[in-house]
Amino acid sequence: MRVVRRSGFVVALVLLTAMVLVGGCGRSVDGTAVRSARAAPWDPCSLSDDVIRRAGLDPATRDSASLVNGAGELSCEWHNDDLFMTLTAIAGATIEQVHSGQGNHDFHDAIVGNRTVTTYRDEGDRTGSFCFLVVPLEPAGIALMQVSRTAFTEDTTPMCVWAYRVGDVVVAAMPR
Repeated sequence: MRVVRRSGFVVALVLLTAMVLVGGCGRSVDGTAVRSARAAPWDPCSLSDDVIRRAGLDPATRDSASLVNGAGELSCEWHNDDLFMTLTAIAGATIEQVHSGQGNHDFHDAIVGNRTVTTYRDEGDRTGSFCFLVVPLEPAGIALMQVSRTAFTEDTTPMCVWAYRVGDVVVAAMPR
């Protein structure tokens, strides 16, 4: 069940990475394309165990090995009995690229963790099992946070409400 749940997220990451690599990684000098050096992304696994605990997740469940990452991406995930959170930092990506991503809809700006974030949903999520938060990172890039239900939860709280609760702690701990 976990692989199915993550498949939409992986597809979104692959598409976003392709957009960044094709559309945003170079500049033109005298008509010649030049690749710009891209800073390494922030490492989401660097969040402290205390932050993860305060977000209501279990720090012992931290996993980065099973996640697929492209160039300029780092991911980490945690869970508890009811929720999964996957956090991916993507160097050089923008919120505008997420807006133009195929299947992304229901965008809303919100204040989470004392920062302006954008939430959205994936059109393939007919049951409301996921919510995505996009957090701008300086100097360039985004953190993409996916919060989803586990297969065993009986909690029916809307996922973006959960994402705001978890995000209030996690987003506040991210670099600006």
